[in-house]
Amino acid sequence: MDRAARSAGIQDEARYLDMARQALDMATEWGHEEEVLRAATLMARALNDVHRNREARDELQGLVAKISDISTSTQAYAVAELARALMLDGEPDDALDLSDRAMEAGERLELTDIVSDAFTTSGTAAVVSGRALFGRALLKAGAELSEQNDHWAVAWRANNNLISVESTYDLRLATDLAEKATERSLRIGVMREVMVSLSWLTLFATGIGQPERASTMHERVDPSVLSDDDTARFEHIRATHDASLGRRPYVEPPTPDRRGVQRDVATHTNIGAFLNRDFARSVEIARHGASLWEYSLGTLSGFYLVSEAALLAHDQATLDEIQETYAEDFPTGGATNSAGWALVLAYQATLAGDADLASAKLDEASALAASAGWSLGAALGAASVAEVLGTSDPRIREHAKRAESFFSEAGLTGYLQVFRGVFETITSERSA
Repeated sequence: MDRAARSAGIQDEARYLDMARQALDMATEWGHEEEVLRAATLMARALNDVHRNREARDELQGLVAKISDISTSTQAYAVAELARALMLDGEPDDALDLSDRAMEAGERLELTDIVSDAFTTSGTAAVVSGRALFGRALLKAGAELSEQNDHWAVAWRANNNLISVESTYDLRLATDLAEKATERSLRIGVMREVMVSLSWLTLFATGIGQPERASTMHERVDPSVLSDDDTARFEHIRATHDASLGRRPYVEPPTPDRRGVQRDVATHTNIGAFLNRDFARSVEIARHGASLWEYSLGTLSGFYLVSEAALLAHDQATLDEIQETYAEDFPTGGATNSAGWALVLAYQATLAGDADLASAKLDEASALAASAGWSLGAALGAASVAEVLGTSDPRIREHAKRAESFFSEAGLTGYLQVFRGVFETITSERSA
């Protein structure tokens, strides 16, 4: 039931939740305490998987409160899932406490999947709490232990969390991890998991200026084995990627009317609108995607061109909102997040017409982005500021020239087209 339900949910959230609810209703009707706890854990897992974390907490908190000593695998799984729900619902300290209990029980009961799952929850919670080195070490341990013991569902979660966290510190490492995760999922044949890691890989490989790594992996996907929803996901990933490389103009593919698919493709439709220079539409899509993920615009502004689109649309209100919500998380995360924060401040200075501050913040963002390998971020920031302020200031012009070089060397012709006016102005100034 567990694997079948999770597979179904990956394609159809309503069906997933319905299967889990049926199992819980049947267990409740039978009245066996252990079976009720097992079914409630499956229900909470389903809710966590579809980002309904508060409801997942509600399913398990009362039941877990009755467990004084964890003596069965069912109890251990319940405690571990509640820890995950608390972590996802913004309670990292409580999640760490419960996850420690689950980890101890997993070791005592020789349940390596529980131990690796607890490593993953504790690691993510620790990073959120500001204990980055400790948290990243736990995440790596969770990924390694789950893979060594063939716990692939746990390994998928561990690696996804690890990739997400590492992307805020070193985008080159995150790209390597996403590439390995895509390889592994292709080998196992779980195509929904392929789509998740392939989306990461496409974004991050482009971010470090190596989009051909994503292109190579795209070619390994057999479209004939994809479900309708995964076909839609793949078409969105490829459409944005091809447009960024100038292979074809961006045309938004159709999207099934299912929340899970809409959530997964929002990033790519946002980027596609940006590549078409429809900056207001890009912001609109970003807002919709943020609501689907229940994230803030500040959280999304790192990789997904939200703040750049707001700047280029001269959308001061959205840029203010991005700055406010970004500040709530700052300085959580590493150099990538710090670079993103510097760019947001550069964009505010740009709309205020302050070339001195904009240039200083571009310098800061460029250095931070270089340390994280996020070359695309620095280039987009420089080109966006240059479009709004112009290139008469030699400092802004120099940043824009470096951006043009990056786009050219990385083969990102789509971005060269977005900022064609800026780069043509620089060329004409050179010729004058």
